[in-house]
Amino acid sequence: MDSRDVRRMLESMAATAHSAADEARGRMQSASQTISDKYDEAKLNLMLARVRGEQERVFADMGRTLFLMNTGNYPDDEAHPTAQQTIDRLLIAAEQKQQEIDRLLAKMHAVSGAVVCPFCGHRCEEDARFCAECGAKLAKGE
Repeated sequence: MDSRDVRRMLESMAATAHSAADEARGRMQSASQTISDKYDEAKLNLMLARVRGEQERVFADMGRTLFLMNTGNYPDDEAHPTAQQTIDRLLIAAEQKQQEIDRLLAKMHAVSGAVVCPFCGHRCEEDARFCAECGAKLAKGE
């Protein structure tokens, strides 16, 4: 084996090592992106659960107000807003929470590429018309 053969062998080994390093770098970047996407998805799920809980508390306050109003036990004095004012304020708060939920679901869809149920947050099949988890009808764009 002369020096040219050794040189070709070393060049071939260097090219193979360079190619392997490029492939490893690509796989590492892909894995990093996948981890980042999963982290973002988990964070969005937590935010969605929090906002849904806040919305449920608004609904509970609305029900309590209606109950007190119906039983005649709603405070009727100058220090408290009227029952109708309270209900109006709660309806606005519930709608704001729903808009926040819708924004989070849209972000989840963008991050995961999956169809997400707007009611329970379950990942659904792309062609599903109803959620397999809760049975809710899925909107076409969801």
